Amino acid sequence: MQPNATKFAPRDADPGPETTRRWHMDALKDIDVLKGGGTSHDEIHQLLAAIAYHEAGQRSTSIRLFLRDGGTGCFFLCAHHAALSDDTPPSVRSRFPDGFSAADLSNGKTLLGSFQTRFDESLEEREVPRSSCCVPILSDRSVLGALVFCCDTGQDYRGVDFSVPEALGHLIGLHISSKNPHGKAGDAPGQAPSLDRWQDQLLSLIEDQTIYSRTDRAGRILDANDALVALSGYSRVELVGSPHSLLNSGHHPPEFWHAFWQQISSGQTWRGEICNRTKTGDLYWLDSIVAPLKGADGRIENYISVRFDITERKRAEARIHQLAYFDTLTGLANRDGTLAHIRSCLCGPGGEDRIFALFYIDLDHFKAVNDKRGHATGDRVLAIAAQRLQSVCPTDVFLGRLGGDEFAAFCPVKTKQEAQAVSDLFQAALLEPIDVSGEQFALGLSVGIALAPYHAREADALLSRADMAMYQAKATGAGSVFYTQSLADALHRRQRVSDRFKLALEAGLFHLVFQPQVHLEDGSFEGCEVLIRWRDEELGAVPPSEFIPIAEELGLITKLGEWVLAQTCRHMSDWAARGLSVPGRVAINISAQELMSSGYVANLKETVASFGCDPNAFELEITEHGLMRDIWAGKETLNELEDLGFRIAIDDFGTGYSSLSYVKHFSADELKIDLSFVRDMMVDAASYAIVAATIAMAEKLGMQSVAEGVETKEQADALKAMKCPIAQGYYYSRPLEAQDFEDTWLIPAKGTT
Repeated sequence: MQPNATKFAPRDADPGPETTRRWHMDALKDIDVLKGGGTSHDEIHQLLAAIAYHEAGQRSTSIRLFLRDGGTGCFFLCAHHAALSDDTPPSVRSRFPDGFSAADLSNGKTLLGSFQTRFDESLEEREVPRSSCCVPILSDRSVLGALVFCCDTGQDYRGVDFSVPEALGHLIGLHISSKNPHGKAGDAPGQAPSLDRWQDQLLSLIEDQTIYSRTDRAGRILDANDALVALSGYSRVELVGSPHSLLNSGHHPPEFWHAFWQQISSGQTWRGEICNRTKTGDLYWLDSIVAPLKGADGRIENYISVRFDITERKRAEARIHQLAYFDTLTGLANRDGTLAHIRSCLCGPGGEDRIFALFYIDLDHFKAVNDKRGHATGDRVLAIAAQRLQSVCPTDVFLGRLGGDEFAAFCPVKTKQEAQAVSDLFQAALLEPIDVSGEQFALGLSVGIALAPYHAREADALLSRADMAMYQAKATGAGSVFYTQSLADALHRRQRVSDRFKLALEAGLFHLVFQPQVHLEDGSFEGCEVLIRWRDEELGAVPPSEFIPIAEELGLITKLGEWVLAQTCRHMSDWAARGLSVPGRVAINISAQELMSSGYVANLKETVASFGCDPNAFELEITEHGLMRDIWAGKETLNELEDLGFRIAIDDFGTGYSSLSYVKHFSADELKIDLSFVRDMMVDAASYAIVAATIAMAEKLGMQSVAEGVETKEQADALKAMKCPIAQGYYYSRPLEAQDFEDTWLIPAKGTT
C-alpha cells in the first residue's frame, strides 16, 4: 500500500514550519534516559534499544520514533532501531504506517493494525503484510509523535502488555514539552516547565512502571518501590539502610562487580542483566539500568536502579539451552553440548599446554536389546548404563551422550597410561549385567581413545579420530584402542572399499570361481564350493575377507547373496543344458544376516526353481559364529531349508564359541574343519588333536567332515588316516574360473554321451 500523503510525509520532505521541527529535535537530543547528564543524540537510540528488551520489542523487527509537525500534521522519522532480521528498505522505513491518525492516538492508548510494506526497490515489486502497533507520544492529550513497532510476517502483538512503552511515550512527551520555548498551560508565560517538575514526573513514572531503588554512593538502599519489595520478599524496613548486596545471589564473579562499580562511579550509566536472590532463597533475573544522579556541583550523590523482571525469559532460555545441549533421557550433555565443552577446554586458558584424552564409548550388543525387547526397554538400559559410567568418572572427567548407544568422555591426562586407566574404569562399570524388570542384559564397551594435541587440536577432528579407534576396538574385540595413523590409513582404505563396493554391486562387477572337493579315499570328484571374487579398476583385487564384512555392515549382504545364488543357478542350468553336471553338491556360503532375514527361504526356493535347478544339488554353508548369533531362530530356518532338500554345512568349525555345547542343536549334514587347524596340524600337536577330535565327533553325530585348506600330500595322508572323507585345497586345485572349472572337472550327465 502506498503512503497516504495527507497522513505523513517522508523524512526528506518539508515538514512545515522550521521552528516547530527544530524544538522537537533539540528536545530529543537532550534526552538522558535517567537524567544522568548526557546530551548525546545516542540517548534517543538508547531509549529505543531499552524498549527492545520489553515484550513488545522482543517481537519486533524494528522500533521507530516518529514526531509530528504541528503545522502540517505530518509525521517524520526521527530515530530507528532495527533487529538483525529487519529487511525493510530505507525508503519504506521512513514512512508512517497508513491507517493511524493523530485523532486515533489522542486517547493515549496503543493502536494495533497491519502495515502493508511494498518492496519497490527491486526489479519485481512485492507487498509484505506486517503486523504493527502505534504507541502515542502525548503532552496534555496533544499528539507530539508516536513509537511504531513492526514485527515480521506471521507474528503479531496479541496479548502484549503495552503499559511500559505507553509510559515511556508519555515520558518523551513530557520532556519535549519541557523544551518548548512557547510554554504550555500551567507554566509561566514564555518559560518551560521547571526541572523539578520534570524530574518528579520522570521518577514517578519510573516507580510506577519498573522495579526501582535508589542508593547512596556507598550502595546503601535509600528508597525502594513496591515492586522491589514484592519481588525480593524483603519488607521496605529490611531493605532501606541495608547494602544493596543484600540481594546478591553469588551468581556473578567478583570481577563482574568490580567492572560494575568502576563504570557507575566514573559517572557512566551501566546496563546489563543481574541475578539476585529473594529472602526465601529463590533466584530471579533483572534487566537493569543503573545511573548516577549528580548534584549541582556535578558530584555523584545517588545511584538509581531501574529494572525489568526477566526471570521467565531466562527460564525459557535455560529450557531452550537444556533442550539444545543436553540429552533428555540421561541428563548428560548431548553431542552439541559435548563438543562445546571440548572446544572450551582446548581453546580456553592453558588449553594449549595440557594433554586431553577423548574417549569414544560404544555399547556392545545394545542393538539386540532394542530389536528383541523394544525401545522402551532399550531406553531404560541406556539410562542405567549412563548412570554406571557417570558413577565411575573421576571428578575431572566430563561425560556426554553423543546419540544412540554412543557416549563420550573428556578429561585432562598426563600420560597414555593414565588415559588407559580411565578407560579401564568404564570397562569395569559394565562388567555386571544390567537388570531391567528382572531381565538381565549383558553388555560390553568398545572404547576409542584420541589424545590432544597429539592426534588433533580441534574438537571435531579429535572426536573423529576417537571414533576411528572405537571402530577398531569393536571390530577386533580389543576393548579399548588408541588412535594411530596406521589405523586411520586402514579406515580410509575401508571407506574407499565401501564406496567402490556399492558401485560394484549395483553394476554386477563380481564374478564366481569354483573350487573342487575330492574324496580322500580315491581322489574322485565329489562336488565344489562356489566362491565370489572382485577385481576393481581402482583398488585392484579385493579379497572376500575385506569386502564381505563391509557388505554385512552396509546391510547389503543379502543382496550380494541373491546375486551369488542367481549366478550359480545360471551356470548350473547352462551346464545341464550342454549335458554336463557336478557330482555331489554345489556349496554356497550364506551369512547369518541372510539366514535371519524375512523371506529368505521363500526367495531361495523361488530362485532355484526359476532356473530349473533341484534343491538337492545344493549345500548351504554358514559359519559357526553366524549360527551362534541366534541359535533358536537359526535352527528353525535351517530345519525349513532341510525339509526343502537343501544340505546344511557348518563352516569354519572350531573358530566360534561354545562349539561342542551348541552343535548338537543343529541337524547339520556336514562339518567343515577350519583351514587354520589343517594348515598347522603337521607342526602343532594341539591343531592335530583338534582335527582328529572333530572328525571323530562328526562321525559319531552322523555328520560328514570336510577338511579345508589342504596344501600338501602329508596333510592329505594324515587326514585320510583319520578317516576324514572329503577335502579341498590347493593340493588338489586352486579356485577356478567357470570355463576352466568346466574344462577340468565337469563330467557328462547320466544319459548323455
